[in-house]
Formats: sequence, structure tokens, C-alpha cells
Amino acid sequence: TRYCKRFTLLEMVAMDPLLSGAYHHRTIYYRPRNKALLFKYLELQARYLEALFMHGCFDCVFTINFQYFVKAAVFTMAHACGIPYLMVSSCRIRNLHVVYDNFSIGTPRSIVAEMRRLEEAEDPCCDSIGYFDRLRRERKPAYDAVESWDDDKKMRLSLSFRLKELGWWLTRYPRRVLFVHKHYRGILRRNYFLPSYLACVRTLIVGLWRRVQYFRSPELMRTDLPKGPFVYFPLHLIPENTVLTLSKSFDEMECIFQLAKALAADWRVVVKVKLDMLASFDTHPHSYYLAMSQIPNVQFIHPLIPSVEIINKASAVATISGTAMLEGAVFDKPGFRWGRTEFEEVDTIYPFNPDKVREQLQRGVSGNLRYYVQACHNLGLRLDVNLLFEPRATMTPDQTTEFERQITSLENKILEYLAVEAKTAAALA
Repeated sequence: TRYCKRFTLLEMVAMDPLLSGAYHHRTIYYRPRNKALLFKYLELQARYLEALFMHGCFDCVFTINFQYFVKAAVFTMAHACGIPYLMVSSCRIRNLHVVYDNFSIGTPRSIVAEMRRLEEAEDPCCDSIGYFDRLRRERKPAYDAVESWDDDKKMRLSLSFRLKELGWWLTRYPRRVLFVHKHYRGILRRNYFLPSYLACVRTLIVGLWRRVQYFRSPELMRTDLPKGPFVYFPLHLIPENTVLTLSKSFDEMECIFQLAKALAADWRVVVKVKLDMLASFDTHPHSYYLAMSQIPNVQFIHPLIPSVEIINKASAVATISGTAMLEGAVFDKPGFRWGRTEFEEVDTIYPFNPDKVREQLQRGVSGNLRYYVQACHNLGLRLDVNLLFEPRATMTPDQTTEFERQITSLENKILEYLAVEAKTAAALA
């Protein structure tokens, strides 16, 4: 109770897909039946973090991306202690990263202030115009990493690759389980909240069978888009850490049902699964997709059709907190969200309200999107997050130079933020 000013303890647990077990149609993690063990684990983590705050004299806390329960707890403790918590994360525009002081829950103050400055100065926003032209002309995803991820997922989608992967787990991986992995509870005993080998193998087999079923279901593999108006709804990979953090609701079946009910009778909701769902550990049984496809006015689309092509023909985009809403705004399509997003300051991205949907569908051209994108260009950092976690000993000279540039940029951003906060505090005093 001393620290839980921003989130309650159970809210922080719900943000962690390992601890919460929320929506686990895939159960690769071993969760003890005795819930007292869960709360004992939380107590140990919380006491360790409390000791860090009590003995450390922090000017701020800094981290990269979300990381389950621990970072949510640190954010909550820092908030209660009045210590800035800075998190660098992708702003979903090219390879730009932004330093957030709000755990990426909503648009940060720095971006909002920069948007206002650009609007008052009537800035031409050249970077924004170039970004819009690229997305509309080249039909590329909003940020660069998605393209490489999609290429990898398409390779993993093939039946031969999945069979080879399963063979590796059955023949070579067991040696790692016995001789390399740590056995906290003793050999052949499963470790709490960590993947279980037998559960992983079982889930791979189940996922492979679901992939075969999915591609054999014609109602899920349509390639034709509706002739009339439709709303595009891309599914998330649930449990996904960002969704669990940014949204209080992650039942996509219910979201689609609410949306379909709010639309006129001649409208459709086009649903597309994320490739991860078919290329690895699946998160839903096949019956889940079939039941979703039975909702009136709902149509599934082939998972290999690029999202940007669908967005270009859609009348609007809806999702819990996905990047598709930002891409839709670039194509002058309104977006509807059930969760929070770091780009929610864009004036054509609306929290879902069934009473206002039909009116908001008519307002797709944004008045401040270009200011948002330009603010991200002005304040953002070009980072290769994977490089930041590379061991220095294995880096090439070019990688070492780039690593040092990125570290220096991050240090400067942190110092710049602290200077602004100090100046603001002095002005208020």
C-alpha cells in the first residue's frame, strides 16, 4: 500500500503474462497450483526492489522497453517516491525510439509540448511529409522492424520448417534441458514461472496441428475484401506484454462483437490474425477463430495479405492498441482503440464508444498527425536495441562505434530531461 499509488499489486501481476496466466491457451510456463507461492514470489521481488530504493539515491530510473512484473513494480515505486522513471521504446515510426516518462501509457508530455510548438510555428513538417509519402507509395509498415519480422515469420510458417523445428526439440534440445539449464528445484523438477520442456513440446505439436487446421478452413482464408465499407481489425498476439500493460481489456472476441453491433447492417469487420499465431506457439484453439468468424458482419482475411493493402481499402481501423491505427491515420482512416497508445494524441484515434462510432467514422482526416510524427522525428533517437544488449567483446569496430554513439545519445537525453524537470520545479517553487 505504501507504493501502490499508480497500480495495485494485482494490476501489476495482470501485466505479466507469465505470472497472470491470463488467456493462456498455450501453457508453456509452469505455474504452481498453490497461490500462496505466487504471492510469496511477489513479496520477494517487492522486498528486493524496496531495498534498492531505500539504499540507492536515484535521480531517475532508466530502462529499455517493457519487462513484465519487475519493471511495472519499479515504475510504481518510482512514481510513489517522486523519482522520474524513463523508458526508451519504439514510437512505431521507422527506427525511431522515444524516451517516455509515463510507461508509454498515452502520449508523453514532451511529445505533446513539441506538437504544440510545431503548430504555433506553422512548421512545414518535412520529415512527416516524407514519412507519409513512403507509406502511401511503397506500402511499407509503419516501423522498419516489422518488415524483417514478417519475412522471418513467413519462413517459419512453412510446414517443412515447423517439422524441422519440432524434430530439433525432440532430439537435440533435451541435452540442454539436462546439462545446460539451471534446475532451481532439482533435476527433473519443473521451475516455477519458467518454460517447461514437455509443455513446450506439447504446445508445438498442438500449434502445428492448429496451423494445418487454419489453412484448411476456407472461411478463414478468404482473399477478397468486402465490396462495401468495412473496418479492419488486426488481432494481437495474446498474451502480449504491451497489450497487458496498455489495456484493461484484451478479450478481442468481445471487442469485435461490440464493434460489429455498433456498425450499420451493411458494414463489415475484416479480421486478420497475426502471423506469430500460426508460425510458433499458438495462443488460441482453432475453434476460437471459427467462433469469431460466426459473429454477424465479421469476415476473416488471408494472413499473408499485407496489412497496409487492407488499410488502404478500409473505411477505418480498430484494435486494442496496435500500430495499425497509426498506419490508418496516415491513410486518412479513423482508428478505434480499447487500450492506451503512445500516439493517442492524434485527433482521429478515438477510444471506442458505441454511441459515437458512426459519427466518428466520418472524421478521418487528421489535423495534428503531421505534428505528432514530426515531434517524434525531432525528439526521437535512432537506436538498434539489439546492439545495446550485445557483449562488447564480440562487437566489430563499426558496431563498437555505433554502440558508443547510441549510449552517448541516451545519456544526453536523460540529462536533458532532468535539466528540464529541475527548471520546471524551480519555476513552480
